[in-house]
Amino acid sequence: MSITIPTEPYTSHQTHTFNLLTGRHITAHVHEDPNNPNDSYIVVYQAYSKGIADAVVNEQGFKDAARAAGWKESRMTWIKPGFLWMMYRSGWATKPSQTSILAIKVRLPFFLHMLQISLPARLSNASVEFKHQKPDIIIQWDPSHSPNGTVIQSLRAIQIGIRGGTETNRRFASGEEWVGVEDVTEFVESMKGVSGFREGESVRGGQRDDGEYEGLVVPVERLVVVSEELREIAGADSLPHDWECTVPFV
Repeated sequence: MSITIPTEPYTSHQTHTFNLLTGRHITAHVHEDPNNPNDSYIVVYQAYSKGIADAVVNEQGFKDAARAAGWKESRMTWIKPGFLWMMYRSGWATKPSQTSILAIKVRLPFFLHMLQISLPARLSNASVEFKHQKPDIIIQWDPSHSPNGTVIQSLRAIQIGIRGGTETNRRFASGEEWVGVEDVTEFVESMKGVSGFREGESVRGGQRDDGEYEGLVVPVERLVVVSEELREIAGADSLPHDWECTVPFV
């Protein structure tokens, strides 16, 4: 099953992410259109029940049909730029209410705006200075995972939480800040068999990832380099001075 997002062998993905990076970094699929900047986007993933996912694709947003299917705009919604983190979280689309995977193409200016107004979860949860704040956006950094679920402690993946009932949530959910959305569940299911993932099994952190992953392809993702200001706000780490980035932002 093909998808509109470009893909590559997992070995290439490793070369550009897990094998090179350590710390907190944003990796994602980004499409830039110099002639039409408003059509430039970053892909983020969400998992839902089939009823909600079908409604979102049909209406190109979380609208009346999605609400009727059970989506609640008052709840915090989490978006994940990393495909493999979404696979870990949803069990390759096998967990209850996470059986359909949406790839949402969010306009780059809006994505950067979300970083600009964000607060890292470690501050909102632990700091006296921030504990009474309720920012629209919460940033969380979790260990990355290989296709079979092995924890990669050396590299953290970003999750972005959009607080329910906020203007930012409205802009995201309405679809007005999207270039489009596609259901990639069939692609996920076609790759699950070569991912090494076993439903119901748990892979402990630090365990050696000995998966060969022959035939596994994943969406193309590269390091997304944001400005120093946005990096500090979101809690991302600095890069080596000799790093040659492929997706720079200022």
